Amino acid sequence: MDVRFIIDKWSISCWWQYLGLALLLSFSVRIVSGLLRGIELSSKPDNPRYWRCFWQSVRGYDQDPYKADYWFPYIIGVIEFLIYPFLIKAGLWLGIGLWITLKTVPQWEDWKKNRPVFNRFLIGNALVIILSFVLMANYVNISLK
Repeated sequence: MDVRFIIDKWSISCWWQYLGLALLLSFSVRIVSGLLRGIELSSKPDNPRYWRCFWQSVRGYDQDPYKADYWFPYIIGVIEFLIYPFLIKAGLWLGIGLWITLKTVPQWEDWKKNRPVFNRFLIGNALVIILSFVLMANYVNISLK
């Protein structure tokens, strides 16, 4: 499906507010994920207190490179917040579904063993989609053909 034949004109009512909100909303989702990961990590027997686990999660860096995320999920979240509102407004849900599927497939085997990580992934994606509606309603203008 060629998007050029669906979307006639598009605009953002205030691009710098839109970008700022995308950055802020992605950080907010990171905080929620950190709160949930803090619960998960602090419930294990040898782990430190909750707030330390939360801070390690939000910070994104760890001595163990397999535990660090280097803020890559935040960057992906910003990109999603910039793109999803346009896809939602144009009714192109298939693009969102394909992207979430692409993010899911490489981790599926690990998530069978570790459900809390998968649940955090689902919660994060749900928040991004819900908050994308807020961006769409307030900033995105599209005229469809």
